[in-house]
Amino acid sequence: MQGQHRHRRQRAFGAPLGLELQQGAVAALVGAGAVLGLPFAWVAIQRWLGGFTERTPIGGWTLAAALLVAGVVALVSTLRHALAAVRIRPASALRE
Repeated sequence: MQGQHRHRRQRAFGAPLGLELQQGAVAALVGAGAVLGLPFAWVAIQRWLGGFTERTPIGGWTLAAALLVAGVVALVSTLRHALAAVRIRPASALRE
């Protein structure tokens, strides 16, 4: 439903709006996943590492780096489709 609405808006207002909406939606999904998943990941890492006698402490930077990598992968993977949408002329998109 949201994709259809976005597609109609892109046809009406042009592709750059579609690019901003798509990248914003991907960033929101990655952020929501981080909010929901990082606390569980932190607990799981601490429990798993707790069984070892010698271990290296894992700081918050490790999870932050994982979040950064996940965000970059998600944004780059959607960038191809977003750029294809930007290249479509609004007049030709309305004719389809």
